[in-house]
Amino acid sequence: MWIFDSYHRGAVELWDRERDSPKPLTFRYSPSFYMHLEDPHAHWEMIEGLESRFKVVECSFDTVYGPLDGYKIRASRDVAEKIEKQTRLQAQLYNVDLRLDQRYLAERDLFPCGYERESRFEPDFDVPLTSLNVEVDANPRLSRMVTDIKVHN
Repeated sequence: MWIFDSYHRGAVELWDRERDSPKPLTFRYSPSFYMHLEDPHAHWEMIEGLESRFKVVECSFDTVYGPLDGYKIRASRDVAEKIEKQTRLQAQLYNVDLRLDQRYLAERDLFPCGYERESRFEPDFDVPLTSLNVEVDANPRLSRMVTDIKVHN
């Protein structure tokens, strides 16, 4: 898969350019985030409330500062914002502010403009691009309107 565009609109949409024919691919993706509380017992009611409404799993997760114990919560950013308010910013939340399409790619070791077995950290890999000539039939001094565009291989 050679991804040249991605976005999230209810589901993750990827544009794949395999064998020179671009095609859209759609994947259902439910967002989740991680939460760490210094004193989870002080927030037991909130945790029980979350467990009754969302998928909440107790877990350990890695951060740039080291591993933390906490919870993986399958819920949207709105829920994370409510957790911040309820805990008065005592909850440490992770992966809340990432774009969902970028998170989907990262979780599957995919990245834009590269094939699956390539490394996004390796600067030397082939980019299967083609050149196009674009002719625009307009005179910018006379009008801002474009009347004709031709694309040549």
